[in-house]
Amino acid sequence: MIRSAKNSDRKTIYDLHSSNVSVDRYDDMEYYFARLFDADKVIVNDHNSHVVASLQVNYHTMILNDIRVGASTILGQITTEQNKEYFRELMNDVLDEVSRKTLVTLLLTNKPNDYTQYGFEAIYKRKTYNISRNDLKNRSFDGVGGPFEISELVKVFREFASHFNGYYERDNNYWIEAFRQYQFLRRNIVSYRNEEGKVEGYMVYQITQQKIYVDELVYLNGTALIRLICYALKFKNNIEVTVSENEDLSKAMPKIKATSRTVMMARINDYALFNRLFESDVRKVREGFGLCDKPLYINERY
Repeated sequence: MIRSAKNSDRKTIYDLHSSNVSVDRYDDMEYYFARLFDADKVIVNDHNSHVVASLQVNYHTMILNDIRVGASTILGQITTEQNKEYFRELMNDVLDEVSRKTLVTLLLTNKPNDYTQYGFEAIYKRKTYNISRNDLKNRSFDGVGGPFEISELVKVFREFASHFNGYYERDNNYWIEAFRQYQFLRRNIVSYRNEEGKVEGYMVYQITQQKIYVDELVYLNGTALIRLICYALKFKNNIEVTVSENEDLSKAMPKIKATSRTVMMARINDYALFNRLFESDVRKVREGFGLCDKPLYINERY
């Protein structure tokens, strides 16, 4: 039986499978249950009064091909090898439901081949650069630091994201929740201001014993980019910077190299509606998400 989860299901779902949640570099299951699990958004397959499969659906507003659309995101997929058929039942039921509510569905997974059967395509990628102090001639981080307002982050991200496609819309409430996540994950955030005092970029980063991990880097110009990177390098000789697939940081630092990986899959829930909205005739996800010339950007895990 497919049903909504109850708070009392939490422990059962936790025990069901402890390694099948895809939330990047963190201890996946612990992070999911500590910060992302929301029983009101979780759907389970209950077989003979036992939860045998579970997933969560979050809802967002996405800017796709310069139009605001509803998007659903599937995360926290939990089952076992023995319960694959029950998970298929759950996925098919959930996709039928979200198709009535949203135009597109995104999915977080580290096993993309398992979801192509449901119409998902792996289209979002991110690149990671390893940068050292030797890669930069100018190591100034003037303008980085100091307080900022959420409204300034909303504005700078909106301007940055206007160059991209397929991203979540971020408002004040988004940032309030983001700060809770940063605190839990021991992330720091710092902004860059130009000489006129305008915020032109920000950086979300983590300090570890080995290196600095930059999880989000938003910048409106080359100066903001370099100043923020230089700020991170003041802590360690090496930093790891992750950006979207089409951001080429080697233009500013020619010596650096990048590695790429898939971070998100997408599905168009109703091609007829999609084509009417965008006055198109697409039949594949990649075609639909590529109707405008802007590269894809997404950096969310929920």
